[in-house]
Amino acid sequence: MAPWWRRILKREDSGDTELPRLPSQTCACVREAHHDCGHVLGIVGAAEGEVTLCSCPCHEPCPLGQQRSAGHLDFMLTCTCPAHLTIRRNQERVGLDPAEVVRLTQARRQQRTPLGDLSDDQRQELVKRGLIRVYQAAAAQAAGLPPPHDVTFDLPPQEIAQHIVLRMALTYSDEEAARLLGLTGAQVASAKKACLDRMEADARRQRTQRETLRRRSRR
Repeated sequence: MAPWWRRILKREDSGDTELPRLPSQTCACVREAHHDCGHVLGIVGAAEGEVTLCSCPCHEPCPLGQQRSAGHLDFMLTCTCPAHLTIRRNQERVGLDPAEVVRLTQARRQQRTPLGDLSDDQRQELVKRGLIRVYQAAAAQAAGLPPPHDVTFDLPPQEIAQHIVLRMALTYSDEEAARLLGLTGAQVASAKKACLDRMEADARRQRTQRETLRRRSRR
């Protein structure tokens, strides 16, 4: 499954306003490095294999550009985005069959996430511990310190840390997020505001991009 910070958060009612959604685009598209985006946002847990797709308008020329998900094998054979084509050509060059790639990907995921026998409480506790570990690593890297855990990021570590603070505050409460992450209430509030402001700026930029593409298509 895609890292949680790439998934869409369920909108939460906070009085008169709604919290914005997390971006549904890959980091490459968020950075406007569109040629580096392979179109896949993540892999969901369907037994037959299914991928969630990046929603950036740059993928509209692809036959799957209007879809939000696709079967993994169908994606492997159909996607025409430049970054994916490069990957597929490399796989073909070494003799890898797309169906075998899908099978191996699913097998690796099942080995990494043996969660089927866990209770809901155990799964939630596992997710909580994972978020705390990622936060600790991101916060240390953002401060220029050696991270306590071996975690790598494809976004700036400060942004990752802020996303986790927001996620935990929404899931539990500001007070519980502060307790679990070793923060003060003021630090939680500051991280939430920075994250929400950045998400809103990303949403505005995406709307502007879509409007620009629509105007160009009408010419």
